[in-house]
Amino acid sequence: MSEKQESKASIEMSSKRLYYASAILMIIGGIGGLVLARLSGVLYASGVPSDTTGYLRLFAQHQMLAAADWTLWIAVDITIVLPSIGLYYILRNVNKTVALVGSAFSIAYIAFDIAVTELSSLKLVSLSQSYTVAANTAAKASVVSQATSIVNALPLMTFFSFTIGAVGWLLWSILMPKSFFRKTTAIFGVIVNVMGFLGGVAVYVPALGIFNVFGALLTALWFLLVGAQMLRHISRSTNVVSDQTASSAPL
Repeated sequence: MSEKQESKASIEMSSKRLYYASAILMIIGGIGGLVLARLSGVLYASGVPSDTTGYLRLFAQHQMLAAADWTLWIAVDITIVLPSIGLYYILRNVNKTVALVGSAFSIAYIAFDIAVTELSSLKLVSLSQSYTVAANTAAKASVVSQATSIVNALPLMTFFSFTIGAVGWLLWSILMPKSFFRKTTAIFGVIVNVMGFLGGVAVYVPALGIFNVFGALLTALWFLLVGAQMLRHISRSTNVVSDQTASSAPL
């Protein structure tokens, strides 16, 4: 094998490792998303609180569940980092600019969701503990004051957490039919991420609340589909290369 062929083989092997890791992480993220949908359903079984005191009391009653919910959100966000890079490399052959913008939105979502939305939510869980052990009315009022600034910002945080990622993943979905992904997966991605965007808008337009309820669940299912099809493509590509190598080997 020539040096040029060795270099090309090395690059292809590196790409396959990236795609394989991305596929596995997409599947893990999808599974995590399904678990989160269940956890959130249990946590908010009695409805979303309407005021700061309601949030503090709810989280005080379910501290472990609330902490697990937002900690898992952070973990799921982290699993999407490498796939955001991997899908750029896969889809850039269709349209480099759109693929890059899609991945940029995906990474921006991850950064915002972890640094702002999830850590703020975990701060509320911590404040709920302080609210529970507060010795007097003045101490409780101080905790409520701190928590109110977070609760007031929650609609805006939710809006951006839902919409930023949805825009990026929608762009990926638009490119997918021209790559190795099935057309049905691409169409499902378009539907899911439009729903995700509307789910973000729902914090200001309650009539769209149904999209908030189902958006995260369907996004998790879409992640599973994308990851599974990436794995399938890698497996087929590997088998084709192995067959070609075997047929070209000297007898």
